[in-house]
Amino acid sequence: MRDFVTRPFVEQAQTRNEPGEAGETTADDLDLGLHLEEVMEQLKELFPENCRFGNHRLDVKAVTSETGFVFVAPVPVCIVQQNWKQF
Repeated sequence: MRDFVTRPFVEQAQTRNEPGEAGETTADDLDLGLHLEEVMEQLKELFPENCRFGNHRLDVKAVTSETGFVFVAPVPVCIVQQNWKQF
């Protein structure tokens, strides 16, 4: 059984996909396994509809007692464009 020996930490990561239109998701070249791609796509559904995903993400990871890393989740970075007059 693997136990975590550190608190989860976050690393910045970059994808090679082009930024999509508002609400459009592309996961072409993420270098993630199929399971982590599915996690990322499910997380994208939790963001607002006018969210625009660029080519960055935050990877949540932890160190285990077996001195290995566990990749918990890739969290996409959401950008919502607003005009300063909308505030």
